[in-house]
Amino acid sequence: MNVSPDWQAADEIWAAMRPLLERLLAAPRSPRARGNVPSVPGVYLFSDRERYRYVGQTRNLRTRLGQHTRPSGTHYTATLAFLMAVEQAAAHGVPTEGRPRAVLQSDPGFADHFTRAKAEVASWDVQFIAVDDPLIRTIFEVYVHVVLGTDLNSFETH
Repeated sequence: MNVSPDWQAADEIWAAMRPLLERLLAAPRSPRARGNVPSVPGVYLFSDRERYRYVGQTRNLRTRLGQHTRPSGTHYTATLAFLMAVEQAAAHGVPTEGRPRAVLQSDPGFADHFTRAKAEVASWDVQFIAVDDPLIRTIFEVYVHVVLGTDLNSFETH
């Protein structure tokens, strides 16, 4: 059993965070993930003007950014917009508490909120960088949230 911490590995990971963030912030901003989005693992950052909204990681940037911004996205694929719609619908009196996602998605009172939330996410700028290592992607996602204060990340499991 390996019981001694690998402080060197931890230090190397930590040292990689700031340069990665600088690279992400220097990446071009593009609305609706237009342009040449590669089919590679990476980290992406949505922003609304100068406000950082959401950071995510994925094994395939092209697929995941398309899922977030496609009008036909479902509660399985457009999860950011779905969670935004739950909050907005509840604020407008639509019952959301304890209702399964599929039921909510088919509720006409909820569907309008979901459609608007998907359009809102699609209007935001996105920046992304390739990051191959899944451990680095995971730690970097949380690091970006902490440093930039993205307001839509919760890291709560469901």
